[in-house]
Amino acid sequence: MISRIEHYRILRRDIAFLRHIVEACEGLAFVRTVDPRAGVVAVHVPPGRETEAGELMRGLAKVLALEPLSAADAGEGVHG
Repeated sequence: MISRIEHYRILRRDIAFLRHIVEACEGLAFVRTVDPRAGVVAVHVPPGRETEAGELMRGLAKVLALEPLSAADAGEGVHG
Protein backbone atom coordinates (compact mmCIF):
# COMPACT_ATOMS: atom_id res chain seq x y z
CA MET A 1 0.00 0.00 0.00
CA ILE A 2 1.53 3.29 -1.12
CA SER A 3 0.54 6.45 0.75
CA ARG A 4 0.05 9.78 -0.91
CA ILE A 5 2.38 12.31 0.69
CA GLU A 6 1.47 15.98 0.94
CA HIS A 7 3.91 18.56 2.29
CA TYR A 8 3.06 21.70 4.23
CA ARG A 9 4.85 24.53 5.96
CA ILE A 10 3.32 25.38 9.34
CA LEU A 11 4.31 27.48 12.32
CA ARG A 12 6.65 25.45 14.51
CA ARG A 13 4.43 25.93 17.53
CA ASP A 14 1.51 24.31 15.65
CA ILE A 15 3.24 21.08 14.57
CA ALA A 16 2.20 19.08 17.65
CA PHE A 17 -1.38 20.38 17.41
CA LEU A 18 -1.58 19.38 13.73
CA ARG A 19 -0.19 15.93 14.50
CA HIS A 20 -2.67 15.46 17.35
CA ILE A 21 -5.71 16.46 15.28
CA VAL A 22 -4.78 14.45 12.19
CA GLU A 23 -3.83 11.31 14.10
CA ALA A 24 -6.97 11.52 16.25
CA CYS A 25 -8.88 10.67 13.07
CA GLU A 26 -7.99 6.97 13.27
CA GLY A 27 -6.51 5.68 10.02
CA LEU A 28 -7.02 8.92 8.11
CA ALA A 29 -3.38 9.99 7.90
CA PHE A 30 -0.23 10.48 9.90
CA VAL A 31 2.08 13.46 10.18
CA ARG A 32 5.88 13.30 9.95
CA THR A 33 8.08 16.30 10.67
CA VAL A 34 10.51 16.82 7.78
CA ASP A 35 12.27 19.98 9.02
CA PRO A 36 11.28 21.16 12.50
CA ARG A 37 13.17 24.46 12.23
CA ALA A 38 11.41 25.43 9.00
CA GLY A 39 8.05 23.99 10.12
CA VAL A 40 7.89 21.52 7.22
CA VAL A 41 5.72 18.44 7.69
CA ALA A 42 4.66 15.54 5.48
CA VAL A 43 1.12 14.20 5.75
CA HIS A 44 0.91 10.56 4.66
CA VAL A 45 -2.56 9.61 3.39
CA PRO A 46 -3.45 5.97 2.69
CA PRO A 47 -5.29 5.03 -0.51
CA GLY A 48 -9.01 5.67 -0.38
CA ARG A 49 -8.77 8.38 2.29
CA GLU A 50 -7.63 11.26 0.04
CA THR A 51 -10.99 13.06 -0.03
CA GLU A 52 -11.46 12.97 3.74
CA ALA A 53 -7.86 13.99 4.39
CA GLY A 54 -8.16 16.85 1.91
CA GLU A 55 -11.30 18.10 3.65
CA LEU A 56 -9.58 17.95 7.03
CA MET A 57 -6.50 19.81 5.78
CA ARG A 58 -8.65 22.50 4.12
CA GLY A 59 -10.54 22.93 7.39
CA LEU A 60 -7.34 23.13 9.40
CA ALA A 61 -5.95 25.71 6.95
CA LYS A 62 -8.75 28.03 8.09
CA VAL A 63 -7.37 28.08 11.65
CA LEU A 64 -3.66 27.32 11.11
CA ALA A 65 -1.16 28.87 8.74
CA LEU A 66 -0.77 25.83 6.43
CA GLU A 67 1.17 26.42 3.22
CA PRO A 68 1.13 23.53 0.73
CA LEU A 69 4.58 22.67 -0.63
CA SER A 70 5.91 20.48 -3.40
CA ALA A 71 8.26 17.63 -2.39
CA ALA A 72 11.15 19.60 -3.90
CA ASP A 73 10.25 22.73 -1.88
CA ALA A 74 9.94 20.56 1.23
CA GLY A 75 13.49 19.31 0.80
CA GLU A 76 12.45 15.73 0.10
CA GLY A 77 13.68 13.64 -2.76
CA VAL A 78 11.41 11.60 -4.95
CA HIS A 79 10.56 8.25 -3.35
CA GLY A 80 9.61 5.27 -5.44
